[in-house]
Amino acid sequence: MSDAAKKPLLEVRNLRTVIDTAHGTFPAVDEVSFVLERGAVLGVVGESGSGKSMLALSLLRLLPGKGRIESGEALLDGRNLRALSEREMRGVRGRRIGMIFQEPLTSFDPLYTIGDQIAESVRKHLGLKPRQAREKAVELLSTVGIPRPDLACDEYPFQFSGGMRQRAMIAMALAPDPELLIADEPTTALDVTIQAQILELLAKLQRERGIAVLFISHNLGVIAEIADEVMVMYGGQVMERSEVVRLFDAPAHPYTQSLLEARPALDRAPSRLRAIPGQVPSLESRPAGCPFHPRCGRAMDICSRARPSRSFLGSGQEVACWLQGAGNAFQTHARASGAGGES
Repeated sequence: MSDAAKKPLLEVRNLRTVIDTAHGTFPAVDEVSFVLERGAVLGVVGESGSGKSMLALSLLRLLPGKGRIESGEALLDGRNLRALSEREMRGVRGRRIGMIFQEPLTSFDPLYTIGDQIAESVRKHLGLKPRQAREKAVELLSTVGIPRPDLACDEYPFQFSGGMRQRAMIAMALAPDPELLIADEPTTALDVTIQAQILELLAKLQRERGIAVLFISHNLGVIAEIADEVMVMYGGQVMERSEVVRLFDAPAHPYTQSLLEARPALDRAPSRLRAIPGQVPSLESRPAGCPFHPRCGRAMDICSRARPSRSFLGSGQEVACWLQGAGNAFQTHARASGAGGES
Protein backbone atom coordinates (compact mmCIF):
# COMPACT_ATOMS: atom_id res chain seq x y z
CA MET A 1 0.00 0.00 0.00
CA SER A 2 1.35 3.43 -0.95
CA ASP A 3 1.98 6.13 1.66
CA ALA A 4 -0.83 8.22 0.11
CA ALA A 5 -3.29 5.36 0.47
CA LYS A 6 -2.39 4.99 4.16
CA LYS A 7 -3.25 8.62 4.91
CA PRO A 8 -6.83 9.65 5.66
CA LEU A 9 -8.37 11.42 2.70
CA LEU A 10 -9.55 14.37 4.79
CA GLU A 11 -8.25 15.45 8.19
CA VAL A 12 -9.74 18.51 9.86
CA ARG A 13 -7.89 19.95 12.85
CA ASN A 14 -9.41 22.54 15.19
CA LEU A 15 -11.19 24.34 12.38
CA ARG A 16 -12.71 27.63 13.49
CA THR A 17 -14.83 29.74 11.14
CA VAL A 18 -16.19 33.08 12.30
CA ILE A 19 -18.81 35.52 11.02
CA ASP A 20 -18.21 39.25 11.36
CA THR A 21 -21.40 41.12 12.29
CA ALA A 22 -22.31 44.62 13.40
CA HIS A 23 -22.37 43.29 16.98
CA GLY A 24 -19.01 41.54 16.90
CA THR A 25 -17.32 38.38 15.62
CA PHE A 26 -18.93 35.04 16.41
CA PRO A 27 -17.87 31.43 15.70
CA ALA A 28 -20.03 29.46 13.27
CA VAL A 29 -17.69 26.45 13.30
CA ASP A 30 -15.91 26.20 16.63
CA GLU A 31 -12.75 24.08 16.94
CA VAL A 32 -14.06 21.15 14.87
CA SER A 33 -11.76 18.15 14.34
CA PHE A 34 -12.41 14.87 12.55
CA VAL A 35 -10.92 12.37 10.11
CA LEU A 36 -12.59 10.95 7.01
CA GLU A 37 -11.02 7.83 5.56
CA ARG A 38 -11.01 6.98 1.86
CA GLY A 39 -14.23 5.35 0.71
CA ALA A 40 -16.00 5.98 4.05
CA VAL A 41 -19.26 7.82 4.71
CA LEU A 42 -19.34 10.27 7.62
CA GLY A 43 -22.79 11.51 8.56
CA VAL A 44 -23.02 14.97 10.12
CA VAL A 45 -26.25 15.48 12.05
CA GLY A 46 -27.81 18.21 14.18
CA GLU A 47 -30.67 20.68 14.22
CA SER A 48 -30.82 23.60 11.81
CA GLY A 49 -28.32 26.23 12.93
CA SER A 50 -25.88 23.75 14.43
CA GLY A 51 -23.08 24.57 11.97
CA LYS A 52 -23.31 21.62 9.55
CA SER A 53 -23.58 23.59 6.32
CA MET A 54 -21.05 26.18 7.48
CA LEU A 55 -18.60 23.33 8.00
CA ALA A 56 -19.12 22.20 4.38
CA LEU A 57 -18.74 25.73 3.04
CA SER A 58 -15.57 26.18 5.11
CA LEU A 59 -14.01 23.06 3.57
CA LEU A 60 -14.79 24.38 0.08
CA ARG A 61 -13.89 27.97 1.02
CA LEU A 62 -17.25 29.19 -0.26
CA LEU A 63 -18.15 31.20 2.82
CA PRO A 64 -20.53 34.18 2.70
CA GLY A 65 -18.99 37.64 2.50
CA LYS A 66 -18.78 38.14 6.27
CA GLY A 67 -17.40 34.67 6.93
CA ARG A 68 -13.75 33.70 7.26
CA ILE A 69 -11.66 30.82 8.55
CA GLU A 70 -9.88 32.15 11.62
CA SER A 71 -7.73 29.16 12.55
CA GLY A 72 -7.22 25.45 12.10
CA GLU A 73 -6.48 23.20 9.15
CA ALA A 74 -8.35 21.10 6.60
CA LEU A 75 -5.94 18.63 5.03
CA LEU A 76 -6.90 16.88 1.80
CA ASP A 77 -4.32 14.16 1.19
CA GLY A 78 -2.07 16.06 3.58
CA ARG A 79 -2.43 19.33 1.68
CA ASN A 80 -3.85 22.22 3.70
CA LEU A 81 -6.83 23.64 1.79
CA ARG A 82 -6.67 26.81 3.84
CA ALA A 83 -3.18 27.58 2.49
CA LEU A 84 -4.11 27.23 -1.20
CA SER A 85 -4.47 30.25 -3.46
CA GLU A 86 -7.93 30.92 -4.90
CA ARG A 87 -6.73 29.64 -8.27
CA GLU A 88 -5.47 26.41 -6.71
CA MET A 89 -8.72 26.07 -4.78
CA ARG A 90 -10.75 26.31 -7.98
CA GLY A 91 -8.86 23.22 -9.15
CA VAL A 92 -9.92 21.37 -5.99
CA ARG A 93 -13.61 22.35 -6.06
CA GLY A 94 -15.48 20.03 -8.37
CA ARG A 95 -12.38 18.14 -9.50
CA ARG A 96 -11.36 16.56 -6.18
CA ILE A 97 -14.31 17.59 -4.00
CA GLY A 98 -17.82 17.38 -5.44
CA MET A 99 -20.81 19.11 -3.85
CA ILE A 100 -24.50 18.21 -3.86
CA PHE A 101 -26.56 21.14 -2.66
CA GLN A 102 -29.83 20.99 -0.75
CA GLU A 103 -32.00 22.67 -3.41
CA PRO A 104 -30.87 21.91 -6.97
CA LEU A 105 -33.45 24.25 -8.54
CA THR A 106 -31.49 27.23 -7.18
CA SER A 107 -28.13 25.60 -7.95
CA PHE A 108 -28.72 25.09 -11.68
CA ASP A 109 -28.73 28.10 -14.00
CA PRO A 110 -32.30 28.37 -15.41
CA LEU A 111 -31.00 29.83 -18.70
CA TYR A 112 -28.94 26.79 -19.72
CA THR A 113 -29.92 23.18 -20.37
CA ILE A 114 -29.04 20.46 -17.91
CA GLY A 115 -26.71 18.89 -20.46
CA ASP A 116 -24.86 22.15 -21.13
CA GLN A 117 -24.21 22.67 -17.43
CA ILE A 118 -22.92 19.14 -16.86
CA ALA A 119 -20.83 19.32 -20.04
CA GLU A 120 -19.31 22.62 -18.88
CA SER A 121 -18.10 20.95 -15.68
CA VAL A 122 -16.66 18.05 -17.69
CA ARG A 123 -14.85 20.37 -20.12
CA LYS A 124 -13.39 22.47 -17.32
CA HIS A 125 -12.11 19.65 -15.15
CA LEU A 126 -11.35 16.88 -17.65
CA GLY A 127 -10.37 18.95 -20.68
CA LEU A 128 -12.76 17.21 -23.09
CA LYS A 129 -13.90 18.70 -26.39
CA PRO A 130 -17.54 19.86 -26.67
CA ARG A 131 -18.79 16.71 -28.43
CA GLN A 132 -17.00 14.42 -25.96
CA ALA A 133 -18.31 16.48 -23.05
CA ARG A 134 -21.90 16.10 -24.26
CA GLU A 135 -21.45 12.34 -24.64
CA LYS A 136 -20.10 12.24 -21.09
CA ALA A 137 -23.10 14.27 -19.86
CA VAL A 138 -25.50 11.79 -21.49
CA GLU A 139 -23.57 8.90 -19.92
CA LEU A 140 -23.73 10.52 -16.47
CA LEU A 141 -27.48 11.19 -16.72
CA SER A 142 -27.96 7.54 -17.64
CA THR A 143 -25.80 6.46 -14.69
CA VAL A 144 -28.02 8.34 -12.22
CA GLY A 145 -31.21 6.88 -13.71
CA ILE A 146 -32.58 9.74 -15.82
CA PRO A 147 -34.94 8.33 -18.51
CA ARG A 148 -34.02 9.08 -22.15
CA PRO A 149 -30.78 10.84 -21.14
CA ASP A 150 -30.01 11.95 -24.71
CA LEU A 151 -33.25 13.96 -24.79
CA ALA A 152 -33.04 15.04 -21.14
CA CYS A 153 -29.70 16.69 -21.92
CA ASP A 154 -31.56 19.35 -23.92
CA GLU A 155 -34.13 20.12 -21.25
CA TYR A 156 -33.98 23.00 -18.77
CA PRO A 157 -34.01 22.66 -14.96
CA PHE A 158 -37.67 23.74 -14.68
CA GLN A 159 -38.66 20.82 -16.92
CA PHE A 160 -37.27 18.29 -14.42
CA SER A 161 -39.12 17.10 -11.34
CA GLY A 162 -37.51 17.58 -7.94
CA GLY A 163 -36.18 14.02 -7.87
CA MET A 164 -34.81 14.29 -11.42
CA ARG A 165 -33.11 17.60 -10.61
CA GLN A 166 -31.43 16.01 -7.61
CA ARG A 167 -30.26 13.12 -9.80
CA ALA A 168 -28.90 15.63 -12.31
CA MET A 169 -27.12 17.46 -9.48
CA ILE A 170 -25.52 14.15 -8.43
CA ALA A 171 -24.47 13.58 -12.05
CA MET A 172 -22.81 17.00 -12.20
CA ALA A 173 -21.04 16.45 -8.85
CA LEU A 174 -19.70 13.10 -10.07
CA ALA A 175 -18.71 14.35 -13.54
CA PRO A 176 -14.99 14.94 -12.77
CA ASP A 177 -14.80 11.70 -10.70
CA PRO A 178 -14.00 13.38 -7.34
CA GLU A 179 -12.42 11.61 -4.37
CA LEU A 180 -14.71 13.32 -1.84
CA LEU A 181 -18.40 14.12 -2.17
CA ILE A 182 -20.10 16.59 0.18
CA ALA A 183 -23.87 16.10 0.24
CA ASP A 184 -25.67 18.91 2.08
CA GLU A 185 -29.13 17.60 2.99
CA PRO A 186 -29.72 16.29 -0.55
CA THR A 187 -33.04 14.60 0.27
CA THR A 188 -34.71 17.23 2.49
CA ALA A 189 -37.14 18.65 -0.11
CA LEU A 190 -38.15 15.25 -1.52
CA ASP A 191 -41.04 12.96 -0.60
CA VAL A 192 -40.14 9.73 1.18
CA THR A 193 -40.35 7.53 -1.93
CA ILE A 194 -38.01 9.72 -3.98
CA GLN A 195 -35.83 10.22 -0.90
CA ALA A 196 -35.33 6.45 -0.64
CA GLN A 197 -34.44 6.25 -4.33
CA ILE A 198 -31.85 9.03 -4.03
CA LEU A 199 -30.27 7.41 -0.95
CA GLU A 200 -30.11 4.07 -2.75
CA LEU A 201 -28.50 5.74 -5.76
CA LEU A 202 -25.91 7.57 -3.63
CA ALA A 203 -25.03 4.39 -1.73
CA LYS A 204 -24.66 2.45 -5.00
CA LEU A 205 -22.44 5.08 -6.63
CA GLN A 206 -20.36 5.47 -3.47
CA ARG A 207 -19.68 1.71 -3.35
CA GLU A 208 -18.93 1.42 -7.06
CA ARG A 209 -16.59 4.42 -7.21
CA GLY A 210 -15.06 4.20 -3.76
CA ILE A 211 -15.80 7.84 -3.03
CA ALA A 212 -15.59 9.24 0.49
CA VAL A 213 -18.80 11.06 1.45
CA LEU A 214 -19.51 13.78 3.99
CA PHE A 215 -23.29 13.47 4.30
CA ILE A 216 -25.06 16.32 6.11
CA SER A 217 -28.59 15.84 7.41
CA HIS A 218 -30.93 16.63 10.28
CA ASN A 219 -32.66 13.27 9.72
CA LEU A 220 -31.27 10.49 11.89
CA GLY A 221 -33.13 7.86 9.89
CA VAL A 222 -31.30 8.93 6.73
CA ILE A 223 -27.97 8.96 8.59
CA ALA A 224 -28.58 5.42 9.88
CA GLU A 225 -29.23 4.29 6.31
CA ILE A 226 -26.10 5.62 4.66
CA ALA A 227 -23.32 6.47 7.15
CA ASP A 228 -20.45 4.42 8.56
CA GLU A 229 -19.73 6.99 11.28
CA VAL A 230 -21.74 9.87 12.70
CA MET A 231 -20.67 13.27 13.98
CA VAL A 232 -23.25 15.16 16.05
CA MET A 233 -22.94 18.96 15.96
CA TYR A 234 -24.54 21.67 18.06
CA GLY A 235 -23.63 25.33 18.42
CA GLY A 236 -20.84 24.94 15.87
CA GLN A 237 -19.14 22.29 18.00
CA VAL A 238 -18.83 18.50 17.85
CA MET A 239 -20.86 16.98 20.67
CA GLU A 240 -20.23 13.34 19.83
CA ARG A 241 -18.63 11.19 17.15
CA SER A 242 -19.14 7.46 16.88
CA GLU A 243 -19.53 4.44 14.64
CA VAL A 244 -23.15 4.52 13.46
CA VAL A 245 -24.44 1.38 15.18
CA ARG A 246 -22.83 2.34 18.51
CA LEU A 247 -24.30 5.83 18.33
CA PHE A 248 -27.83 4.46 18.05
CA ASP A 249 -27.27 1.69 20.61
CA ALA A 250 -25.31 3.67 23.22
CA PRO A 251 -25.51 7.45 22.68
CA ALA A 252 -23.25 9.20 25.20
CA HIS A 253 -24.07 12.91 24.94
CA PRO A 254 -27.39 14.22 26.34
CA TYR A 255 -27.94 16.08 23.05
CA THR A 256 -27.57 12.87 21.02
CA GLN A 257 -29.90 11.10 23.44
CA SER A 258 -32.45 13.91 23.08
CA LEU A 259 -32.32 13.75 19.28
CA LEU A 260 -32.93 10.00 19.35
CA GLU A 261 -35.81 10.35 21.83
CA ALA A 262 -37.45 12.94 19.55
CA ARG A 263 -37.79 10.41 16.71
CA PRO A 264 -40.98 8.47 16.05
CA ALA A 265 -40.38 4.78 16.73
CA LEU A 266 -41.81 1.93 14.68
CA ASP A 267 -41.34 -0.69 17.41
CA ARG A 268 -43.80 0.81 19.89
CA ALA A 269 -47.31 2.25 19.95
CA PRO A 270 -47.69 5.82 18.66
CA SER A 271 -47.22 8.42 21.40
CA ARG A 272 -46.40 12.09 21.79
CA LEU A 273 -42.82 12.77 20.72
CA ARG A 274 -40.41 14.10 23.32
CA ALA A 275 -39.38 17.56 22.14
CA ILE A 276 -36.12 19.16 23.20
CA PRO A 277 -37.02 22.23 25.29
CA GLY A 278 -35.93 25.63 24.09
CA GLN A 279 -34.40 26.54 20.75
CA VAL A 280 -31.05 26.40 19.03
CA PRO A 281 -29.26 29.63 20.04
CA SER A 282 -28.52 32.19 17.35
CA LEU A 283 -24.95 32.87 16.33
CA GLU A 284 -24.83 35.97 18.53
CA SER A 285 -26.37 34.39 21.63
CA ARG A 286 -24.51 31.14 22.06
CA PRO A 287 -23.83 30.53 25.77
CA ALA A 288 -20.48 29.98 27.44
CA GLY A 289 -19.40 26.50 28.43
CA CYS A 290 -21.22 23.66 26.73
CA PRO A 291 -23.55 25.26 24.15
CA PHE A 292 -26.30 22.71 24.92
CA HIS A 293 -26.43 23.30 28.67
CA PRO A 294 -29.46 25.70 28.68
CA ARG A 295 -31.58 22.93 27.10
CA CYS A 296 -30.01 19.96 28.91
CA GLY A 297 -31.95 18.25 31.70
CA ARG A 298 -28.70 16.94 33.21
CA ALA A 299 -26.72 20.19 33.20
CA MET A 300 -24.48 21.03 36.16
CA ASP A 301 -22.93 24.29 37.25
CA ILE A 302 -19.64 23.47 35.50
CA CYS A 303 -21.50 23.09 32.18
CA SER A 304 -22.27 26.81 32.06
CA ARG A 305 -18.75 27.85 33.00
CA ALA A 306 -16.30 25.65 31.08
CA ARG A 307 -16.26 23.93 27.74
CA PRO A 308 -15.75 20.17 28.15
CA SER A 309 -12.81 18.54 26.42
CA ARG A 310 -13.23 15.42 24.31
CA SER A 311 -13.37 12.10 26.13
CA PHE A 312 -12.68 8.80 24.35
CA LEU A 313 -15.01 6.03 25.44
CA GLY A 314 -13.59 3.16 23.38
CA SER A 315 -14.60 1.63 20.04
CA GLY A 316 -13.85 4.94 18.35
CA GLN A 317 -16.53 6.83 20.29
CA GLU A 318 -15.69 10.31 21.55
CA VAL A 319 -17.87 12.81 23.37
CA ALA A 320 -17.56 16.36 24.69
CA CYS A 321 -19.54 16.24 27.93
CA TRP A 322 -18.76 16.75 31.62
CA LEU A 323 -20.80 13.65 32.44
CA GLN A 324 -18.41 11.37 30.55
CA GLY A 325 -14.79 10.30 30.83
CA ALA A 326 -12.46 12.92 32.26
CA GLY A 327 -15.42 15.23 32.74
CA ASN A 328 -17.04 12.70 35.06
CA ALA A 329 -13.91 12.68 37.24
CA PHE A 330 -14.08 16.47 37.42
CA GLN A 331 -17.75 16.24 38.41
CA THR A 332 -16.95 13.83 41.24
CA HIS A 333 -14.23 16.13 42.55
CA ALA A 334 -16.46 19.20 42.23
CA ARG A 335 -19.32 17.60 44.18
CA ALA A 336 -16.96 16.39 46.87
CA SER A 337 -15.56 19.89 47.31
CA GLY A 338 -18.95 21.57 47.10
CA ALA A 339 -17.95 23.51 43.97
CA GLY A 340 -20.58 22.07 41.67
CA GLY A 341 -24.18 21.00 41.77
CA GLU A 342 -27.28 20.49 39.76
CA SER A 343 -28.51 23.55 37.90
